[in-house]
Amino acid sequence: MRKRVRWKFVPEKLEEDTGPLNNPGIGWYEIHTFPAGEDQYVLAEDGSSQDALVLLLIQLESDKDALQQRRIEMFDRILAAFAGKRDILLRFAYDIEGRGMECEPERFDRVCRHLMQLAPLLKKYAQSIYVYQGMLVGSWGEMHASKFVAGSHLKEMQQRLAEAADGKFFLAVRKPSQWRQIFPEMGNGRDTLVGLFNDGIMGSATDLGTYGTERAECAGWEKPWRPEEEIAFQNKLCRTVPNGGEAVFGQDGGRQPLEQIVKRLADMHISYLNRCHDERALSYWRTLKWSGRDAWNGVNGYDYIGARLGYRFVVRRAEIVKKRGEEKAVLKAEIENIGFSPIYEKTELFAVHEDERGERREERVSCDAADWQSGETVCISHPVLPLAGKYYLSLRRKKDGRSILFANKGCGDNRVLVGKIAAR
Repeated sequence: MRKRVRWKFVPEKLEEDTGPLNNPGIGWYEIHTFPAGEDQYVLAEDGSSQDALVLLLIQLESDKDALQQRRIEMFDRILAAFAGKRDILLRFAYDIEGRGMECEPERFDRVCRHLMQLAPLLKKYAQSIYVYQGMLVGSWGEMHASKFVAGSHLKEMQQRLAEAADGKFFLAVRKPSQWRQIFPEMGNGRDTLVGLFNDGIMGSATDLGTYGTERAECAGWEKPWRPEEEIAFQNKLCRTVPNGGEAVFGQDGGRQPLEQIVKRLADMHISYLNRCHDERALSYWRTLKWSGRDAWNGVNGYDYIGARLGYRFVVRRAEIVKKRGEEKAVLKAEIENIGFSPIYEKTELFAVHEDERGERREERVSCDAADWQSGETVCISHPVLPLAGKYYLSLRRKKDGRSILFANKGCGDNRVLVGKIAAR
């Protein structure tokens, strides 16, 4: 008769960590701007930035039907300098000084030709591009003050960019109303891969013209809606596609309480923000303190918001349980997403066992981390053999195997210890 081995699972004390996490696709970013007519030969990243993201704003010349080959080669060198080091937010634009109408081509067919020429470059660096923002047009490439933002133009440009992206990176338009001009219904954002970018967040009641003043039922699907309805629209859309941009010190002084600012960013599911754009807004956030009854009590607003840009996963509880007569037990864990957004890229969760000799065995857990929505707690389970040793959870981005850190104290070696089994 096989001798029954008695064992006991000892759960780890799972404490929340309030420190920064350098996780992919989220957080603060800086802009690197490359004006037309200037050769940028010194482009190597110095590696000093701790940001996981960088925005590259690259200016196009609009006075020629076709982009010159030397310029395309220049764009190639720019992207090569950043590829594989940080996730890229990319924006090609005719204007980088706020003179959209003046800098754009006269004819729309030239815009389409330029998009077609850029397509091979976008495909080449698709692995490193996270979000392609805008569609070349408008002041700073922000799709306003432009001749080419009618619905027919937007649909044509989106189709060309979607072909170049081939499902490997996200696209983003400037306004929710522009998104609705392209797509006739909400549907599933994962099918469109088109999110939003907002460079006027909290700059005014309408986010500097991002929203309108009419109720949705009066304005119709394609027109801007009043702010509260546009926020509700983003709350639904950006559960599956990213939203980010720039916070602006409000025209009314911008002195909202921290709780109100946090709610707005959470409702929009903001996952990335410019750390340099409007220092007045960011400095004001630093003067605020979080007063919640949690680990974050007393943390300044800038750090509190920065830690919640995008997803932030905390393992709250774990156990291993076994039914009488069954060989395998079940590892169960509760994971809370305290960030503003879900994770949008495909990931893989692994249950890892490390025995007393330090040998590891990992098994993939059947779950989709994209379903771990902001502000929600999920329960995962995975069958395991109850062997002596330590049990961990490890989360990795599927496309490149990059680790996604949990916000738990002592989360070393890119994994979180959830407990151990000792024979008795």
